[in-house]
Amino acid sequence: MIAVWPFSDPLSPLVQSTAAPVDQLVSFQPDIGPAISRPRTTARLELWSLQVRLHSFEQLKDFEAWFDNQLAFGALPFLWLHPTEKTLKRFRFETGTYDESFTRAGRVFISMRLMMLPGALWFASYVPKGMLRIPDFVADYAADRYWIGQQEVAASDLDQISGSYLVVQQQTSGDQQSTDVTYAGDVPQTAPVGVDWIAGFVA
Repeated sequence: MIAVWPFSDPLSPLVQSTAAPVDQLVSFQPDIGPAISRPRTTARLELWSLQVRLHSFEQLKDFEAWFDNQLAFGALPFLWLHPTEKTLKRFRFETGTYDESFTRAGRVFISMRLMMLPGALWFASYVPKGMLRIPDFVADYAADRYWIGQQEVAASDLDQISGSYLVVQQQTSGDQQSTDVTYAGDVPQTAPVGVDWIAGFVA
């Protein structure tokens, strides 16, 4: 399972950020004529330089433990919000390091360089903009596809779901509604009237 940015407020306290596309051109020199360039890939890669302010030294310890353990010292990708679009993206540390700085007032700053990785996240369209969560279940009735955790399942497996959830409901009109729902094995296995999909997040 992909790691997630470790703090509950997804982009706060983001102090500053800059971005640039990664140079993806490769060139070669033919026997005759000018050099020829072509892209290595059709996917867009972005390199981000970011600085975040942590609230306490305890948060710094949490960040360090997350980096060391969940990211394997920066080797693994993680889920975060795109700083300007506020949509879910995968990032990875450009190198296995970051910078810590401290002020006399006791503030802690983390500066890091991150690569935004290409590729679509299957669950991104089920997550409201600005939310940094992976759905605990999805029932996409319109597409006839269903997930529990990050495993695709049959619609009949939805009866395994019990507990309290924040449920996001996409209506056929295009509107979205969010409600708190407690299930006891009664997640609908067929589409309620006027509903394209629902996504549940453990409350």
